[in-house]
Amino acid sequence: MRILLGAIVPLFAIYLAWSIGSPPPKAVFWQTVSAEVTGYADERIETGYGQVQTTTPQVRTPAGETVRLIVEGVHDGDAIRETWPVGMKLDVRVKPSGDRAYAGGDPRLAVWYAAIITAGGLIILGFFLASFFVEGGSTQLFIGGIGACFLMLPLILLRFMWGFGDPPPLSLFWPSETVEVVSSEVKETKWAGGRTVKYPEIEVRFDDGTQARLETDKAAQPAVDKFAVASRHAVKRSPASVPYEQGLRLHFFIAFFMSFIGPVAFAAGCWLIYRALRPSTVSH
Repeated sequence: MRILLGAIVPLFAIYLAWSIGSPPPKAVFWQTVSAEVTGYADERIETGYGQVQTTTPQVRTPAGETVRLIVEGVHDGDAIRETWPVGMKLDVRVKPSGDRAYAGGDPRLAVWYAAIITAGGLIILGFFLASFFVEGGSTQLFIGGIGACFLMLPLILLRFMWGFGDPPPLSLFWPSETVEVVSSEVKETKWAGGRTVKYPEIEVRFDDGTQARLETDKAAQPAVDKFAVASRHAVKRSPASVPYEQGLRLHFFIAFFMSFIGPVAFAAGCWLIYRALRPSTVSH
């Protein structure tokens, strides 16, 4: 049991932390090369609700190989072609197998979580190794392991909850700007299984003259009614200059809650590790 909890579980957790995700955190160690978008791969996939058309950019590497660039929003072919136009040059991280690549600055590369889990796993491994040389080593391993978990979980959950959602709770700290609505209408699109989905298409103009589509979580018709043409509204502007309707969302309150209990849990973890280190008297 000591080997399972003190060595196998933390090592397996570290392996999963660096391997899961799109892109996985271990992509930070993959070769980075300059590439150029040369075309698109269109594919129909079965979702369980029907077939959906997907569009994935293809890039050519300096070695002359053409690989798929794995990006978000592959269900919107027009947006993919607009965001990743043919001829665009960018740095990409190429998977060692050479069958796919990720943009060098892909925001989904969550190295933070893998680093925190690795640090916690190494703490547990340290107590595991020490448990063979000190009196009460198994007890120290148990207390230290719980302490390491109390250190990791608040850091992971705080980072996740404040960055979760669209917009994330961090949007509360984004700058507010007043925009003018230049177009507002309800549009329809076909989805899997032949379903028709209605959504609001609202275009707004910033004071600097640039225009962008407003992101709102309201239903199509209520959103169009609220954001009528020529009306002005205060919005939140993301770092990517995307305007979001102002307001509190449910996941904001979960982030607030974690902000209160997270430091308490972290302090408890520090105290447990301190208690585990105190009786470290070498046995004779």
